[in-house]
Amino acid sequence: MTKKLSQETKLLSPKLDIVFRCIFGDPKNIELLTALLKSILDLPESEYERIEIVNPFSLKEYPQEKEIILDVKVHTTSGKVIDVG
Repeated sequence: MTKKLSQETKLLSPKLDIVFRCIFGDPKNIELLTALLKSILDLPESEYERIEIVNPFSLKEYPQEKEIILDVKVHTTSGKVIDVG
């Protein structure tokens, strides 16, 4: 049975940073994140060892550097670490 949305119900786009983080940045939704990454990354299924959600802020070493925001790391069976931001 599907529910009809009322006219007052507003759906938020997953393209919004806050919505994306709520959906894919929550460890309880790691399966959703894994499915998304597998559909985007050109990596064979056998290469995925684990996917890790990490502290998204990378501290700058020098004042002129841009701040890097990193949310996810994919660890492969061959020992590579892919930073997905």
